[in-house]
Amino acid sequence: MSNQKNEVREFYNQFAYDVLLEDLKLPNRRQLEVIKLCKNFVHKKSRVLEIGCGIGIITKALASSVGEIKGLDISDKNIQIASKISSAKNISFYCINIIEDNLESLKNYDFVILADVIEHIPLDRHEELFEKIWDVTNENASVILTYPSPEYQVFLREKNPSALQIIDEVIQVNSILSSSQMNLRYFSYKSVFGNLNNYCHLVLTKTTKFVKKGKKYSFFNKIQFKLQSMTWRVQNLLAYRKLKNLRSRQA
Repeated sequence: MSNQKNEVREFYNQFAYDVLLEDLKLPNRRQLEVIKLCKNFVHKKSRVLEIGCGIGIITKALASSVGEIKGLDISDKNIQIASKISSAKNISFYCINIIEDNLESLKNYDFVILADVIEHIPLDRHEELFEKIWDVTNENASVILTYPSPEYQVFLREKNPSALQIIDEVIQVNSILSSSQMNLRYFSYKSVFGNLNNYCHLVLTKTTKFVKKGKKYSFFNKIQFKLQSMTWRVQNLLAYRKLKNLRSRQA
């Protein structure tokens, strides 16, 4: 196991210079989609933990939208680079193996982000991973995950295996739900880099609560609904009258 750990760490130390630094030159569409997804859920007071933060590009992009964000990565080179390029006061970075290291200092987080990380953790260790995530988050926490779609992973394995990393699993949403014991909050296929449905966005939550009164509708929403109602009635009026007449004859 220790040999594999060292191999993985060395792989990502080299990956930092060979691949990740290139993302500082030009925006990466996949990362932009991740940032957009996260901003739909986090808020100004959120305490966020990013697992597998790489060189901190997503961490840095989210800093102004949250209260605190902490990036963790197995690669010490990634953490060194991330610490140099990110200067916001609410960001911190640590070289940590999320499954095997002691996480007692990490508590009560609102959100955990795994952006293209879950597929690089062996499937047989996913339950351990989510147990650790469960321990470091509060009762209302959510977990935001992005990963290559299973269809895309199968394609890469068959047609372009050199594009895969040292560990690159095929991830099924049902497997994540089973391993995490969390509730589904959001799921969507995403099309990135000109391909169709090659990434998945998934948000899990520890608890799902029923709220009797949700957010009030704005004036614009009310007007929009009235217009939709009028259009709906016009489109279905004839069918409604036919069914009503049919019911009268049957009676």
